[in-house]
Amino acid sequence: MRLRSLKQDQVVVGALILLAVAGMLLIVYGTRWGPWAFSDAVGYMVNARNLATGKGLGLYRPSGQFVPLVSHPPLYPLLLIALSGPQLDLVGAARLFDILSFGILVFASGFLFYRLTRSTWGAIALSGVLMVQPALVNAYTSAMSEPLFLLTEVIGSLLLLTYLEDQKPSQLVSAALVVGMAFMTRYTGAAILGTGIICLLLFDRGRLKVRLAHSAVFTLIASLPVAAFVLWSRIRYSGATPRGLKAEFDFVTQFITFAKQIPTIVYSWKPVTADMLSFPDVDPDVLRAAAKPVIVFLGLALVAVIAVTLRRIRPMLATGALKSATLRVLAYFVILLTAYLAFFGLAFVVTSPTPDVDGRTILPILPPLIFMAITITYVLVSAWPGRFWVGLAASLLIVGSIAGYASITYEPLERMHQDGSGYTSPGWRKSETIKAATRLPPDIPLISNEPIAVLFYADRWPHELNEVHANEPLSVLTRYGDGSDPTEDLFREQHGALILFDTITSQLKGLYHEQTESRVEALTAGLTKIFQGTDGAIYSYPEPGS
Repeated sequence: MRLRSLKQDQVVVGALILLAVAGMLLIVYGTRWGPWAFSDAVGYMVNARNLATGKGLGLYRPSGQFVPLVSHPPLYPLLLIALSGPQLDLVGAARLFDILSFGILVFASGFLFYRLTRSTWGAIALSGVLMVQPALVNAYTSAMSEPLFLLTEVIGSLLLLTYLEDQKPSQLVSAALVVGMAFMTRYTGAAILGTGIICLLLFDRGRLKVRLAHSAVFTLIASLPVAAFVLWSRIRYSGATPRGLKAEFDFVTQFITFAKQIPTIVYSWKPVTADMLSFPDVDPDVLRAAAKPVIVFLGLALVAVIAVTLRRIRPMLATGALKSATLRVLAYFVILLTAYLAFFGLAFVVTSPTPDVDGRTILPILPPLIFMAITITYVLVSAWPGRFWVGLAASLLIVGSIAGYASITYEPLERMHQDGSGYTSPGWRKSETIKAATRLPPDIPLISNEPIAVLFYADRWPHELNEVHANEPLSVLTRYGDGSDPTEDLFREQHGALILFDTITSQLKGLYHEQTESRVEALTAGLTKIFQGTDGAIYSYPEPGS
């Protein structure tokens, strides 16, 4: 029996290693040009660059004012510095971390799940789903903080569950340290901390006094780094805080507004697309009408199976056919999902500025959903031993999900490999206008329609061309510098440089429509062109009398 168990362990570890390596290769392939980076990712990297070069942990606004990093905890920028090497290659550091952390996520999730449940196929299925899930692959091809947060969320959670099973103090400390890292990556890590406290009080062994003591130790270790950072920020930067509180809010109405957005986001993570479910010769409305009773029937059948399964759980626990740790895994991730949504919903209602609610900010509930789905499937199969149809249904569900996710992941990953995405794409890396911007005198103000790109590559944050984000078109199409906008005054009176990329045409299209070309021509008419590149130009205001 022991030899058989050892062979089973070896098979699981071998399979998980293969999946982890495959996952890492996916990230290598997708980040050929570097992890994708838009404004938030550039913010992380510029914060890291400023800290590493002795300017401080923060950003310099176009006005020259230093803005300390308090809106996010600093662990991700610190990690980028640690991995960037002597050349301070922050893009390379982000890519390296993406590759390594995705491999760790895939392997460690399956391995720790196997330790808790002893389910061979459950562990392999879990890692397989994580490896190809499109939203996760997208996150792990970015220069954002999500890879670090998701990794520490999952590993910290599983380490805590392992402690609840084995009761080793070192596991409790390890879990607290990793959860503390999640908290030091994003403030929403407080939801993971809260989940840990609840589960220690509910599931830890010993009397209430012991459980309270363990919860206190866990809380202290996990929250101390963030508490120290927030306190340091308030002292160092005169009361700076991550977010302000709204003066007025309607809690119920705004929380309902938040809650209504969650189903749409969760639905977007399904392993099928509309194209997969369409048939060329069938009216989509007819197909949807025919599918509704089938879905209702399958839903009722599933509810019936779960109801019967619940009656079988107690005997299964008594005979050892089902480990109590398996049910703790399910309970933990249900609590974590609820805690994260409650915490984020509260922040949505009471904090200012209001956080965005989208697939990226709600992504941390995706791993709990995957863990819950795999655990429920495992419990259902365990409750119906010897029933071929149950095993077949579970196998088809898991294999179909993995295949569906892999199919969805392929196209954007291939596009990333060929063209890159965001400010790390080949177009921006090879931009002639960016290179010219790096040679501009350091004491003149800059204005641009792509200020984040200039900040990223030239390490100078230009003023934004406000017209790009205007709500209404100008009634008189004047050249830049002749208007009353404060940045135009800077451009005109302080001999500034207008860095105009070719993207200006598409940016103004929504305002001027068929007059867009005329507006772009009028914008620079009479300005002195000091550089012309294949992707843009740089202008200055003409001297009086010229």
